[in-house]
Amino acid sequence: AKRRQDFFRINVDGALNVLRASATAGLQRMVFVSSGSTIGEAEDAIGDETTERRSYALSDYERSKVQAEATLLEHADTIDLVIVNPGTVYGPGDASGTGQSLIGSLTGRLGVSVEAPAAWVYVEDVARGIAVALIRGRPNERYILAGQNLSRIAFLRHAVDLAGLDTEIRPASELAWQAFATLYGLASMLSRNRPPISRTAVRIALHGCQLDGSKAQRDLGITYTSIDDGIDATLDWLHDTGLVDLPEDDGTDAGPSAGDEPA
Repeated sequence: AKRRQDFFRINVDGALNVLRASATAGLQRMVFVSSGSTIGEAEDAIGDETTERRSYALSDYERSKVQAEATLLEHADTIDLVIVNPGTVYGPGDASGTGQSLIGSLTGRLGVSVEAPAAWVYVEDVARGIAVALIRGRPNERYILAGQNLSRIAFLRHAVDLAGLDTEIRPASELAWQAFATLYGLASMLSRNRPPISRTAVRIALHGCQLDGSKAQRDLGITYTSIDDGIDATLDWLHDTGLVDLPEDDGTDAGPSAGDEPA
């Protein structure tokens, strides 16, 4: 957002408007799609629904989502409120954010990434989690939606491997990322365009995020798509839409046999 207050106007005031309108319309339940960033786990820790938040926030977006959760819970006296907290969402349909990182990695335009972890969740798992939370979620509780914790560079390298490419992705130092953010920020100020990399995005990526999504598995009964299956479906979409030109599968690799052991 160009203005800090826009995060709070939309994420806090807008969510409260929806809550009040839902209650006025006589609805019994509202699911608020928050963010995994509100868990606020310390660096290198794995966060869950009981985690005590760290004393700092990484972005105004995170602050606004934290405030939105607190505001909604405070006013949810006439309606059941259930909160879901997705991690880093990826999958077909996304050509920005994570999708842009995948495109850059697969085409060779993005040769660097960060080694800090992220909590990945496939887009269809998020959709199912929201739908099931509407039916089975307990009032005033939150459910993390996160399938796997994997570093960003490992995620992108795995996508390159599954695509059958030999593109190299190297880790860049924190100083290098700060320099990238500064240069892109100056360029965006001159062009008045949104920068592809911001200081806030760098701060979030370098801090990392690890989340435990098992409560949603236990209480809501959802299952998480494997990284292999999720990336495969994403690669198919990127290829079919012409965003990435990938080698065709010749069908010679039948996959592991029943007796093969994982490496």
